[in-house]
Amino acid sequence: SVMGLMMILKVAHSSDLATRNDYLRHVLQKLDTEKRDDQRRKLFTKLTKCELEDKQKFDLAWLGYCNHAVHEGHPDAESILGRSLQALSNSAALLSSADGLVVQPPTLARSLGELMKVAETHNDHMHSVVRRIVAEMNGVYKQGPLKTRERVEEKATNDYGGNFLRVVDIVRSSAVFHSLMDFNMAVVALQQPGGKVRVVRSKDRVTKPLSSGYRDVLLNLTIEGCDMVMELQLHFKDILAIKQQAHRIYDFLRTLGWDKHEIRSAEGLVSQAEIKGLMRSATEAPALKGPASEPEMTVPHKAPRGSVLSR
Repeated sequence: SVMGLMMILKVAHSSDLATRNDYLRHVLQKLDTEKRDDQRRKLFTKLTKCELEDKQKFDLAWLGYCNHAVHEGHPDAESILGRSLQALSNSAALLSSADGLVVQPPTLARSLGELMKVAETHNDHMHSVVRRIVAEMNGVYKQGPLKTRERVEEKATNDYGGNFLRVVDIVRSSAVFHSLMDFNMAVVALQQPGGKVRVVRSKDRVTKPLSSGYRDVLLNLTIEGCDMVMELQLHFKDILAIKQQAHRIYDFLRTLGWDKHEIRSAEGLVSQAEIKGLMRSATEAPALKGPASEPEMTVPHKAPRGSVLSR
């Protein structure tokens, strides 16, 4: 503006060096802020478009699993899985506290050091029991490394006010399935009466997916012979693969010095018309015209002989 230009000229001809330096610093800071806001706005639109496209991929992958179940003679597989997950949540609720919190039993350890020793002692046994169930249901079991003492202490301090007994994922694992029926059989096997596994908490994100479209199930459970609580995540192969691809953009942004939440804060800099345009663009992406007819798999959909479900 004319007034701004006159101010710059006035300061530029000022004999006060401190005044000139302060004003120059102010102008540079303002330019830096405007430049960073512009960068945030551009990154926000790009990130939003990527997330919308990922949601399309998640939804199409889920539709692919449902179509595959129909093709294999299980048209009601989705509703069957939903009922099994509800039953699992109900049974787990009976084993958790009234407030829904799941903690390591106080009798298990009096210190973090003792808790870590318990985890090291029972780690292999706990994994072997869960691995057998997963393998019998045509799943791929992935044993995670023990959470380090430093990480447990950090999580207890930051999330639970220093209560290390609330850290229930020191022993952790995941299981990956490639059909609705195999996934369902695993859910049923994990809640067999008198079995070696007791699920004490279930977070169903299959029938209640995240806003991103991502689906999985998060479980906490104990194994016969040990009261320690471990974590087990149940995944679908294709959906997990999309999630891993989606995370690459966040890793790239962190490498450039940008935090995801900082970029999201730029939402106010983007108009609703632009956001609607991004939504149209994402849904019209050429690569997302339709799902595969079925997952690539040939494994059977019945419980294998000798499994916990065939007895």
